[in-house]
Amino acid sequence: MDLPIILLDRGMVVERSGNIAAFPQIALELLTQLDDEEGNLHLLVEQAKHDPVISGRLLGLANSAGLKTSGRQVNDIYSAMSLLGLSRVRQLVLSVSIRGAFRQLLSNGQAAAFWEHSVDVAICAQVLAEHLGQHGDLAYICGLLHDVGRLWLAHNFPDGYVAVDRHFRARGDTGKAAAERQAFGMDHAQIGDVLGEIWNLPPLIRQAILDHHGGPAMADDPLVVLIHLAEAICQALHPTGYPIACLSPSIESVLHPNWEHMPYIYGEIEARARLAKAEIQAMGG
Repeated sequence: MDLPIILLDRGMVVERSGNIAAFPQIALELLTQLDDEEGNLHLLVEQAKHDPVISGRLLGLANSAGLKTSGRQVNDIYSAMSLLGLSRVRQLVLSVSIRGAFRQLLSNGQAAAFWEHSVDVAICAQVLAEHLGQHGDLAYICGLLHDVGRLWLAHNFPDGYVAVDRHFRARGDTGKAAAERQAFGMDHAQIGDVLGEIWNLPPLIRQAILDHHGGPAMADDPLVVLIHLAEAICQALHPTGYPIACLSPSIESVLHPNWEHMPYIYGEIEARARLAKAEIQAMGG
């Protein structure tokens, strides 16, 4: 099967970036204030006040959890956020706002698979970060956004995107990213980095997007390497996806994971990913 040849460059990605939705403002504000708990709380409360759907669904989630412990009804957004926890609420709002902004870029079947994998990697990254002493919330965001370049490719070149997918599944003789570079001159990670620049995402998030498949030029920041490891683990746990071509030695040299302990983490990843996806769906994502 011959691959289509469409040689992209950064300028073409920038030019066609207007074809997809802008990055949600609430998500960008939360990202730029990730370490400011008070600022994030204020943003989330204000968002809930102005979005009755989010407010109502947060109250619903809080009551589904709270009634099992106290038996008391939660009636205000402050109590709901207190019960659910700031980190959990922030993740839900980020996930729902980002997914909602880009909902129309994929067919229903493609979208379901894309977002399921994105949340899997996000939760995997968060759990790994907690066990390895890294920033769990930032790891979650990097994992959620790591494949955003696929959205751009699928929306702007749907036939070529499907052709590359079929080529990869039929032959499997090269990594998916390598097949994309062969067909488009750029892979989804490189495209995602350009989109991150356009959206003014923090540099570390952009770097994690760019390097999540590893490679000789991968940055040695622990969070960047962690996202690469999370991607590899999720592909191993769900082998119907697109395995990365190889694991970077930086996983060992930068993260120093306890491989004997790692299998015990997989169950936690699976359980928390199921919960996260159910809560995101309950929030309307």
